[in-house]
Amino acid sequence: MPEVVQKFLAYWSLTIAVVFFFLFAFVVAGFDVWAQIRENVRKRRGQIRAAGRPADLNPLAGQTVAGTIGMGPGSGSWMWRPPSRKS
Repeated sequence: MPEVVQKFLAYWSLTIAVVFFFLFAFVVAGFDVWAQIRENVRKRRGQIRAAGRPADLNPLAGQTVAGTIGMGPGSGSWMWRPPSRKS
C-alpha cells in the first residue's frame, strides 16, 4: 500500500468507520419508519373496510375543477365586512 494511503488510513480510519456506521443506522431507521407507516395504513384501510363503508380514495372523482372551487363553509351566506369603528 502506498505510504500516502497508509498515513491517511492511520489517522482517518476510525472516523470513516464511524461515519459509515451512522449512515447505515440512519438507513435502517428510515426503513423501520417506512415499514411502520405502511403497517398503520394497512390497519386503517382494514378498519375502513370492516366498518362497511368503502374506502373512497378520490372523493372528487365526479367533479370538474371549477366544481371544486367554492365559497367554503357557509357557501356564501357570510360576506366579508370591514371592522366596525366604535367611537
